Amino acid sequence: MSNDDIPKIGQARREPTRRFHLVPGDKNCKHYSIEIDEQRREITCTRCGATLDPFDWLLAVALREENIAQRANWMEVEIRSARKGLAALKKEERLTKARLRNARRQLRKIEHGGAK
Repeated sequence: MSNDDIPKIGQARREPTRRFHLVPGDKNCKHYSIEIDEQRREITCTRCGATLDPFDWLLAVALREENIAQRANWMEVEIRSARKGLAALKKEERLTKARLRNARRQLRKIEHGGAK
């Protein structure tokens, strides 16, 4: 092993190739409901009956969870942005109502004897 094979600190690593062998059962089954046989060390889908590779199944679950976490983070950003927009709209509404009150007050002054 040469020094070129050792990754340097901060050097980007290549992402491993992802291959899944999850299905010799129903093509549409996502294998969400499983049964674990501890004696034979097997995972079986209770919906389609497929015997799943434990590592591949665990990797697929981890990737789904990672995807869910990323979507949750994205939604939090969207919610913060919407709240900021809502706060700006509420401020604009308050200012508009104040301008409307002032305009009505000035109109009443004009209608009831002129400006003072």
